[in-house]
Amino acid sequence: MADYSFSKRTDVYVEGVYHHAYGAAGSAFEGADINGLGQSSTGNQVAATVGLRTQLNG
Repeated sequence: MADYSFSKRTDVYVEGVYHHAYGAAGSAFEGADINGLGQSSTGNQVAATVGLRTQLNG
């Protein structure tokens, strides 16, 4: 995870994950699976989150 402050109250963050599944061809675990996302139809899956935060108090 990376975090960068624009000001005292505002920052931006980036987080990413890559999953490569192998050795499970023909089984129920054939596709890559990252928690919170649906199972990939291939052995690879990528997820990224980008957000902008602003603190309203303080």
